[in-house]
Amino acid sequence: MSAAVVAVAGKVLNGALGAALYPGGPRDLSGLLVSRLTSLEGQAWALSGAAGQLWYLVAGTWGLAGVGLAGAVATLVRRSAPYAHRVLAGALLLTTLGIAYASSAALPDEHRVGNYVYGRYLACVAVAWTLAGLIVLVKGGRLAVVRHALAAAGLMAVTGGVAAWYAGDRLERYAFIAFDFPEVIFLTGENDALNLVEASVPALVLLACLTGAAFLTARRARLLLVVGVLALIDIAFTAGQAPARPSGADWLPAPPPGRVAVDRRVRWNIWVPLAYRVSWTRIELYSDRPPAGACTAVVPYGTAPPPGWTATGLGGAQQGWATWSNGRCR
Repeated sequence: MSAAVVAVAGKVLNGALGAALYPGGPRDLSGLLVSRLTSLEGQAWALSGAAGQLWYLVAGTWGLAGVGLAGAVATLVRRSAPYAHRVLAGALLLTTLGIAYASSAALPDEHRVGNYVYGRYLACVAVAWTLAGLIVLVKGGRLAVVRHALAAAGLMAVTGGVAAWYAGDRLERYAFIAFDFPEVIFLTGENDALNLVEASVPALVLLACLTGAAFLTARRARLLLVVGVLALIDIAFTAGQAPARPSGADWLPAPPPGRVAVDRRVRWNIWVPLAYRVSWTRIELYSDRPPAGACTAVVPYGTAPPPGWTATGLGGAQQGWATWSNGRCR
């Protein structure tokens, strides 16, 4: 009996949360996946997105994942390799490529840079590929170390090139969400844009440092030196994640007290952060006119206010939003 009560309560709670989080209903990602898999345009989207994910996997592990991928391919095709090693290499390769392709195919176009270059979906295999790359650098001969590092660099260049070619200027026009790109921000020092070349070059430099540590050291002492270099890189990365006080004007200032309404045409990456800044009332989404009694309305930039409302001058064309103030609330 208690289990049934818990199940019913959970279903009711899920329904309430779903209605609040997705007022327009959930997206049909399964249908989107089928349409992508059955059209040339969809295949181009899926394959380029998979390439972007592979680029991020390699660049975000300072090239080590690329070394590991090259080592796995070499193990898979080398008949003299132990059977268990070949099976493991093939399984990890298929898992990685399958995740990259399927997740990209089912990803809706949200007008953000992360639609074209993204690292989160392959994060589940990043540690495995990083360890595989370390094994190659530590246990491989000097010539093998150089060959695998060059293969990793080539993989980074090819996948990054494919992603950049397909995305084009959308990498500059679409929304850059910083929490999608922690490793890229570390590599470039920029937290508001993605430049694949500017991110690839420092990643290649770090790969060269790791490769040099392996190439110039005898095998018995190689582990300590390579891991030490990697530890220094990771410490620098961790230190770089420390929050800094923002400079300049707030990009999304909290509105004055009163009810706050948001036009449904406003992008989610505007009204979702706004919901965290408005603690005194619930954000109200509307489709036509702001609801009666609302004091602030957030609207797409360039929308003319109706009678009784005045534009505040906040936002702008670049931000894509503006706000209105209800004169009755003064």
